[in-house]
Amino acid sequence: MLYLMQEEHMSAEALMDLLYRESGLKGLSGISHDMRELEASDKPEAAQAIEYFVFRIRRSLVVWPRC
Repeated sequence: MLYLMQEEHMSAEALMDLLYRESGLKGLSGISHDMRELEASDKPEAAQAIEYFVFRIRRSLVVWPRC
């Protein structure tokens, strides 16, 4: 974020918009951050964003064995 502010001259508002509105599912799909819209879409980018979302959830739910 510091790089974007210093080198790209992004304002705090622009960074907030980037992080909160243009990243995540919307950044992956280029369509929307709303899962309902992605599920209704027939575009491959929507399916890929959903697949990645599910992958990350599954990875987070894995219970690691205790040593």
